[in-house]
Amino acid sequence: AYSGLNQKWLDAINNMKSEYAVDVGNTLNIFISCQYSSVQGTLFGIGTFPWDSAALTATGGLWLNSISVNETAQLTGDITLEHEAGHCFGLWHTFHGSDEVLGCNLSCEELPHGTIDPSANEVGDLCSDTPATPRNYACSNPSGTACNGDSWGSTDYTNYMGYGMDPTPCGDHFTDQQKARMHCWVCNALGDMVVSGCPA
Repeated sequence: AYSGLNQKWLDAINNMKSEYAVDVGNTLNIFISCQYSSVQGTLFGIGTFPWDSAALTATGGLWLNSISVNETAQLTGDITLEHEAGHCFGLWHTFHGSDEVLGCNLSCEELPHGTIDPSANEVGDLCSDTPATPRNYACSNPSGTACNGDSWGSTDYTNYMGYGMDPTPCGDHFTDQQKARMHCWVCNALGDMVVSGCPA
């Protein structure tokens, strides 16, 4: 079970990865195992960022909790695989510039902006075509305001890199800039996994 007090759960995942990884460095290994729920939460999956030193090792790849791929998850449209693959290919959460930075008025903070604002490519999830958003589990626009007092407004709660799952998972796409960012990371950091499509 997941615990914020120790890393036994992570050691178990990494031991499994080390045992079963194939064609290390040339393949995105996807691992599935059971992890029990705990009072501290339930992890659905873990993707290894391409800039992580483990990305091309046996402990890289993508881990899924079996609850994210069981029959119930498939019938309700679970998107954990797509979400974690996004991390493996270089994407942050859509709420990276709000709920994953501590405090207000920070240089990396993402405030509400238009989808063509080029300065938004330098903050938050580094993709201006994903509107700023707080962590939001609902499949609807969030209430509340950003640090500058502006309403969050219309957000992309159906983006694979968000957490929209209430009442059921509603993620259904990556944006054009997210796709371009993944293409760059795959070609530049994970090139040995690519058969074609990268510049020579």
